[in-house]
Amino acid sequence: MKVETRLSFFYNLVSELSYFFQCIYLTMMNHMKAHILHNTAKQLLLDLLKNDTLLKDQDIMVRIEEIVNSCKEKENIHPLRFSPVVIDDDCNIVFPVFSDTPLKMQYLWKTIYIFLLLKKDGVNFSKLSFYRDDLYQIYQLVSKEKNMDARKINKTLERLSSKGSNVPHEICSRIRSILKKVVPEDVFPNYDIVVKRGGVHIVLLDRALLIVNNEKLSVFRD
Repeated sequence: MKVETRLSFFYNLVSELSYFFQCIYLTMMNHMKAHILHNTAKQLLLDLLKNDTLLKDQDIMVRIEEIVNSCKEKENIHPLRFSPVVIDDDCNIVFPVFSDTPLKMQYLWKTIYIFLLLKKDGVNFSKLSFYRDDLYQIYQLVSKEKNMDARKINKTLERLSSKGSNVPHEICSRIRSILKKVVPEDVFPNYDIVVKRGGVHIVLLDRALLIVNNEKLSVFRD
């Protein structure tokens, strides 16, 4: 094993062996009912590992190998990788773990996806008309470089929120196709727009993974 690789696992080694140091210490000081804190044991071990000769000790390297293999086994058991969803100042949407390239979407599609990301409890599409103001302002932020005419935005949103309109569902289908090009299949349901009982459309993403850098968008966040 390379020295660099060994060093990357020393903190794991520290966690494992600090308990060992505590046991030794408590045994020695049993009659005094003494206690060594975890951080103290950790610092002690770190100080010991500054000695390069320890890197050549066969017993220590065997233990490191065991920890490395254990970590690899845990990674194989839990292979899922989640990415934060980052909405930057220009309303670009990026999944940095999956790709550095922003999602390419039409303004309306991006508006809907951002809107649903900001609404952690989801929204029933039959009630989109109640969110016309929110959608209008998000659309303006998304398309600001084009300075689109307000009447054109309103006309677009009218088609989106009109009763019985199938446009939202068509947009969800378009968004889904774009997401599939970026998001791995095993974690895809967390980023997709899904329909819950009662017709609520929602993105199931853990909102701890949602990073909104555009301050104006943050006001619409639940």
